[in-house]
Amino acid sequence: MEAFFRTMAFPARAVFKETTMIGLGFRRDFAEEFRSKVLSRYADKVACETVFQDMDSFVPIEYGEVVSKREKPWGTGHAILVVKDVVNEPFAAINADDFYGSDAFVQMAAHLKKESLAGDYSMVGYRLANTLSDHGSVNRGICVTDEQGRLERIFEGLKIERKEGRVYHHADGVAEELDEDCKVSMNFWGFHPDILDFLSEDFPSFIEETKYDPRSEYFIPFVVNDMMGQGKANVTVLPTSASWLGVTYQADREIVVEALAKMSKEDFVRIDKQAVLDFAVACMEAGVSHFQLLASVAISPQSKSFYLRTKGELVEEL
Repeated sequence: MEAFFRTMAFPARAVFKETTMIGLGFRRDFAEEFRSKVLSRYADKVACETVFQDMDSFVPIEYGEVVSKREKPWGTGHAILVVKDVVNEPFAAINADDFYGSDAFVQMAAHLKKESLAGDYSMVGYRLANTLSDHGSVNRGICVTDEQGRLERIFEGLKIERKEGRVYHHADGVAEELDEDCKVSMNFWGFHPDILDFLSEDFPSFIEETKYDPRSEYFIPFVVNDMMGQGKANVTVLPTSASWLGVTYQADREIVVEALAKMSKEDFVRIDKQAVLDFAVACMEAGVSHFQLLASVAISPQSKSFYLRTKGELVEEL
């Protein structure tokens, strides 16, 4: 199983094992810094490779002039296409600048470990309420599924916002209420490698159709939608309890930073305090008469230091 990260992202950790982590989408002159500061953190855990999303990658030579006039990268579909020569197994693809939450990775990893056939794809579906911003409206891909949880279509929910406890989007200037529990796509996909063959055949057609638009983008959701329409793909929507975090508005940054810090602290309490307490209780119930804990100096439940306070609370509760 291979995990593809459009540049890099949160954990392969325990959920993606025997994984290749592929980082791409950055400038070549940034490659060494990326390898030393990012990929080096994972090198002893998973195999890491870099693939460059060059403007001319997988572009037929006759479109050289089109490439020379491009004003931005080709988009997410092209970003996935450029890994064609290194990916041979089912893989996951995400945006590098989003935080997807650990449960999303757990769900995707479990799904990718199953036997799959060509055209069997998956997508993590987030609860709409878990992706909204407190600082303005957002656009989201709303998922419509059948009774088996397979994706039937995605429609674009525009200017989605919460007002007076309800969630609305605006279609053609008219506000329509949405179910805040409906599933939305945040671009966390699971693919069979056959999609790479489809992309390599389809991308030149996209170039031809958009060659006079230097800012056109080859978006992976549109590609998947076309494949579904042609009967070449089935997409299973994987529900997740995770909350998605991203910076849509500048004011979102502080919320995201605080949320990530809170997650780190919660993980620390769960591992360094609660797990020890649970183990101690299990020992006591099993008749263990002596339990010894090696703690730290200067610990106190009243300490201003989070670390020392947590350790102090642990000892006190023991």
